[in-house]
Amino acid sequence: MTGAEAAALQARCPPNWEYLHFHAGEECCDGPLRIDGALEIEQDVLVVLGNVECDILFVNDIASLIVAGDLRARAVIANGGLYVFGDLDCQTLVGLSYGDRVFGCTGNARVGALIEDAHTFDFVGMFEADLIAPESNIIALPNHARIARDFRAGMTPEQLREVFVEAVLQDDTLDVDSVCSALWAGQSPLR
Repeated sequence: MTGAEAAALQARCPPNWEYLHFHAGEECCDGPLRIDGALEIEQDVLVVLGNVECDILFVNDIASLIVAGDLRARAVIANGGLYVFGDLDCQTLVGLSYGDRVFGCTGNARVGALIEDAHTFDFVGMFEADLIAPESNIIALPNHARIARDFRAGMTPEQLREVFVEAVLQDDTLDVDSVCSALWAGQSPLR
């Protein structure tokens, strides 16, 4: 990453993302990055200077993905850090990290279902979702967010399970048994 690229990304960080620091010389790849199928970020930090498009994106809990452009995916499972400096478009967005990782988006976000289980979500731009299902309610949304089914006021474990089954397990790109087994074991569902 050049000094100019690092400075440009740093300038785009919202004030509450003070923990993100970009430096010249860090490894990055130019975008667009298009993967036909699944993309898994297993460890370390990957910075993409452009757009990312894939069917399924999994960010492991010891990894982070920083996208300088837009992110398009059918399903995103973020156990690690994920920051999008452009727009987000995904059918299913799941965050599982026990509160120590962040998903952030500065652009316009269009999400089918957002499922939060002790994962911090921070949306700065426009946010639109068919459904949000938080377990710990650590979701920062803009005042003008549009949500068709909003469970921030609370939901029973049965409701959360129903939402998870509806949003994730009925997605025909994911194998139900292997996804559940891997997620609950804290492993990648893509192996």
